[in-house]
Formats: sequence, structure tokens, C-alpha cells
Amino acid sequence: MTDQKECPFCCLSSQPIIEMNHMTLIESKFAVADGGHYLVISKRHTSSCYDLTKDEWAESVFLITKAKEMCEENNYTGTNVGFNDGKDSGQTIMHSHFHVIGRKKNDVNDARGGIRNVIPNKGNYHE
Repeated sequence: MTDQKECPFCCLSSQPIIEMNHMTLIESKFAVADGGHYLVISKRHTSSCYDLTKDEWAESVFLITKAKEMCEENNYTGTNVGFNDGKDSGQTIMHSHFHVIGRKKNDVNDARGGIRNVIPNKGNYHE
């Protein structure tokens, strides 16, 4: 786990959009969708979203919904929501957080499979 003193989410330099008791909503500094990439971050330093309490999960769902609404205000017509858990999943900041990423029609050649596309050739499946 990242040391709390070195954790960029424990000492946020970004102004929160919404701050609650347990969770914070910010715009991603490394956005993949301009005006449509948000992070929901736990205030408590824990590396995994699986370690969140019931109250933290409840606030996460509320803030994820708010981020979705902000994406819609910026003309996004869909969203991907997710989190990386552990280094092997691609997690780079070992502090629990969710990504909410706005999507638009034709922002990629073939959006079918959504987040399944994190593993090459697994997103485009047929029943």
C-alpha cells in the first residue's frame, strides 16, 4: 500500500467538486474524456474499494451518480464506471477510487464490449 504521506489522494491539490463525510468527487487530472472524467475518492486511506465500509459505498454510489449527471451536462451520452484493484489490474495509485468516464457515439471505432476492452480481443464478443 502507498504510504499515506506520499499518497496524492491523501493530500489532494485539486479542489473537490463535492465533498462528503467519507468520499470526495474531483475531476481527473489525467482525463481521457475532456469534461467527462471524474474520480470518486475515499477520504480514508485504503488501497482497495473492496475495503470500503457500507457508508463509504453509499456515498460512492451517490457521487458516481452525480458524476454521470455532470457527464450528461457536457453532452456525453454514456458512461463507463469502474475501479482497478491491485497492480496487476493496472492500479497505479494505491488508494481506493472509482473512475466515471463519459462516452459519446463514435468516440472509438467500436465501443461494443465497453470495459471488456481492457484485455485485447475480449471486448468484441458475440452471443
